[in-house]
Amino acid sequence: MPNQNETSPAALLVKSRIPHKSFLFLLEEKNRRAQIKKCEENFFAGWRGFRAAAGLASLLGVLLKKSSNINQKIPPMICTP
Repeated sequence: MPNQNETSPAALLVKSRIPHKSFLFLLEEKNRRAQIKKCEENFFAGWRGFRAAAGLASLLGVLLKKSSNINQKIPPMICTP
């Protein structure tokens, strides 16, 4: 008669097996990673566009200010002590 603490080899095999993830779980995980990557790409693409537009606007502002000073033909202010 076998001891109560001993178990059959088949029971040990079932007990030691690593639980496998289901196919649907893996598919959902893949979709979730793809969605996160897409959101990150869209965010950074928008940020790059914003920075480029901001740089262009500041450059245009400087150019417009300089051209308006030239057009007004105001002599530069020279401070003498």
